[in-house]
Amino acid sequence: MKALIFDAPKKPLLTQVQMPTIAENEVMIRTSCVGICHSDYELLAGQYIIPISYPVTPGHEWVGEVVEVGRNVKGLARGDRVVGECV
Repeated sequence: MKALIFDAPKKPLLTQVQMPTIAENEVMIRTSCVGICHSDYELLAGQYIIPISYPVTPGHEWVGEVVEVGRNVKGLARGDRVVGECV
């Protein structure tokens, strides 16, 4: 699948990455939109407020659809639409 990563400060890279797999307590989301916010600009500039290791994938504000559910997950099902702001 395609992904935007920041390979290093000021080095964005659109690349192919391995499709992730999920564990029994996780869900897989097919994202439809990802927000880019101020912290992503700081990551790209190499000026994030906490130490970070590169490469890093930006975009912690997103919406999408559940496509796979781990066997221990309750309250979510395939096809559910979800939104997240991961910190």
